[in-house]
Amino acid sequence: ENPGQIIVLPEIFQMDKVDLIDGSRDSTSEKTRETEETGRGYELKSLREYVPGDSPRFIHWKSSAKTGKLKIREHHREVDAGTVLFLDNFISESYSDNFEGAVTLTASLLEYFSAIDMMPNMVVAGERIYEIDANTQEIFQDLMVILALVETERKKKLSEIFPILSKAGSQSGSIFFITPCYNDERHEILMKLRSTGIKVFPLYLGKRDTSGEFIENETGIDPKNIEVELAKL
Repeated sequence: ENPGQIIVLPEIFQMDKVDLIDGSRDSTSEKTRETEETGRGYELKSLREYVPGDSPRFIHWKSSAKTGKLKIREHHREVDAGTVLFLDNFISESYSDNFEGAVTLTASLLEYFSAIDMMPNMVVAGERIYEIDANTQEIFQDLMVILALVETERKKKLSEIFPILSKAGSQSGSIFFITPCYNDERHEILMKLRSTGIKVFPLYLGKRDTSGEFIENETGIDPKNIEVELAKL
């Protein structure tokens, strides 16, 4: 971070309702993740003194016996495992309209996720992983800066990221796979992710350059008309 450095944040297009995102959460999934908040869950967070109105079923009898005072168990609140937002930057060009469109699409989706209080639990930009534990303006701005600074990766192959995506996806409910280049390599990776039970949402900029079978939720976006295209999601 250099003094006087100017960072141009990605363009964001507002979205009123995105059926694709609203359907990304699997109500039948048993996957959950712990938060730092106190609430319903199984992982013990802390013990506190009993106050009138506390349910007796949360009394920690062992600690209560040791201290001579009733102690109440508090747990980490568990929520839906959420989703992963992946921005594919593994392209050979140092610049492309499709990649800039993919960044804009990612930023716009993040803005919508934030507006409906369904922030993804993880953003993966290339090989870099950013875990999200809250929906705050500060975190949103940090993510916009990250997207503004992300560059194309021309030395490595997308296949090298598969273990990271597989692990992230297995811990979450779904993966939004945003790519500026939808070819056979991308299609193969998406099929592998699906074969492990991970729900994928392929969003690609430009043409579909693969002969692979159509994947459910697969959506093409015209990079020159993103605002109109997003309204169709």
